[in-house]
Amino acid sequence: MAGKKYIITFSQSAKTPEIESLYSELESQGSHISKKAHESVIMKYSVATLEPSMLHSLKSNNIIESIEEDKMVSISPIPGTHSELS
Repeated sequence: MAGKKYIITFSQSAKTPEIESLYSELESQGSHISKKAHESVIMKYSVATLEPSMLHSLKSNNIIESIEEDKMVSISPIPGTHSELS
C-alpha cells in the first residue's frame, strides 16, 4: 500500500466492538493500523496507512470524529522567553 498515514479520532461514544470491526474492514482493504489507542480514557484514536480514496467513506462513519494526516508539528519559541535566551 502506498497510502499516507492518518490519525483517526473516534467519538467518545464509539464502542470497542464497533472500532474493532472498522479495523477489520480497513485491513481487509489493505490498510495497515500502526497504532490502536481506542480504549484510552482521554482520547480514542488510531494511526493507519490509508489510500486517499478511503477517506470519503470513513469521514461519513458515525463513530469517527475526525481524520487528519499524520505529520510533524513544530513550534517556534516566543520572543523574549527563557527558551530563546538559552
